[in-house]
Amino acid sequence: MKSSLLSVHALRRSATVALLAAGALYAVPATAQDPVNVTIWTAYGAQLQPAVDAYNAKMQAEGKNIVIVPTELAGDQIADKFAVAVTSGDVPDILDLDLVLAPKFIDLGAISDITDQVAAAGLNDFNPKFLDLGVKEDRTYMIPFSADVSALFYNKDIFKQAGLDPENPPKSWADFEAAMHKIADAKLTAADGSPIYGFGAASDPGAKMFCDIPFAWTNGGNWLNPAGEVILDSAETKQAIAWLANIEMTEGLAPPNPAAYTWDNKMNDLLAGRVAVVCTGSYAINEIKTKAPDTDYGVMLFPSPNGDNPSSFIGGDMIGIPVQGKHPAEAWDFIHFALSSNVQVDIWAKNGMPSVRESLRQNEYFDAEPRYYTFSDGVKYGQVPKTVFYNDFYEPWGTAWSDIYGGKPVDQALDEAAARMRDIIASGS
Repeated sequence: MKSSLLSVHALRRSATVALLAAGALYAVPATAQDPVNVTIWTAYGAQLQPAVDAYNAKMQAEGKNIVIVPTELAGDQIADKFAVAVTSGDVPDILDLDLVLAPKFIDLGAISDITDQVAAAGLNDFNPKFLDLGVKEDRTYMIPFSADVSALFYNKDIFKQAGLDPENPPKSWADFEAAMHKIADAKLTAADGSPIYGFGAASDPGAKMFCDIPFAWTNGGNWLNPAGEVILDSAETKQAIAWLANIEMTEGLAPPNPAAYTWDNKMNDLLAGRVAVVCTGSYAINEIKTKAPDTDYGVMLFPSPNGDNPSSFIGGDMIGIPVQGKHPAEAWDFIHFALSSNVQVDIWAKNGMPSVRESLRQNEYFDAEPRYYTFSDGVKYGQVPKTVFYNDFYEPWGTAWSDIYGGKPVDQALDEAAARMRDIIASGS
């Protein structure tokens, strides 16, 4: 089963088109003869192209016959195509892959060990939970490349109208729930006459992962524990999902018919001022600036039970060197460059994407738009599941939420989903 999260990540593509305007960072002299073509596969050509242009220009300026040649593949096809390529031996020199898929290909032995290169380069400031997706048995095979982090956007005008403090958004579950009730009790209406709701949550499995599982993380819940054992049916996970489902399904707190509420519905309602709080990614800052520039809003991480354990879903990409690649040294040189400030700050941050490196978190571009720093916090405090069965788990996870929306008790729905996940692990698929 293809990952529904890819549909959420695809939304990032609309924001990254602006990256094409970033331009090269070096002057480009005459093209060298007989270049070494270093191939890279990616699902985000627009996002990656400025980094490719900058590196190629740098190589030309240094008189080196090295050219990075990107191939853009559909996000829901790149893993399958790479699996076929491994069989034939016709692999790219560099693989830029959705981070949740990295453990699968590392486990298959398709990605080169780059532990020594990473250590020698001093790349030691990644979020350990992000980096861990590229690690097996204390050896590093892939490293974080770009981040697509979830956070909560909230409409400050709606907060004001409901009597809430727009400069102090809720940090605890109790305060968040109270805020949603206060918005409902105010019986506010949007400019088009529609009722205003507190919390908009999309229902597809990818959105439930990107935007809802962080609430469970703040309570110590999860799909899996660090040993890879299923804990979806743990008391901590059940408590979090029950709390969240109550908000999503209580009349007046969230838009009606939550089972049919889509990602597009949520974003349209945010832009139109019909919902006070939604989860989305950093791309939404540019979207609001373009489509609803008068919106006064803030960005916050996910509240926790006691207000002291914020969380976020770390999405994004890992980058590595396939074992069968023809130019491993040149491939590493590009990867090292892509983790430098030239790319992480002057390209990524300049266009609203947080760096995957903590040492590059502070930068002039985020200083100019401080709301982006919430996403940097998400990279620092967030989590992401590590499992070779990530895609396979979407079926039981999505079914659990469908059953909850249909009236099945949360405990029962999660017990059944956890049992199915254990069967998947036992059978290997």
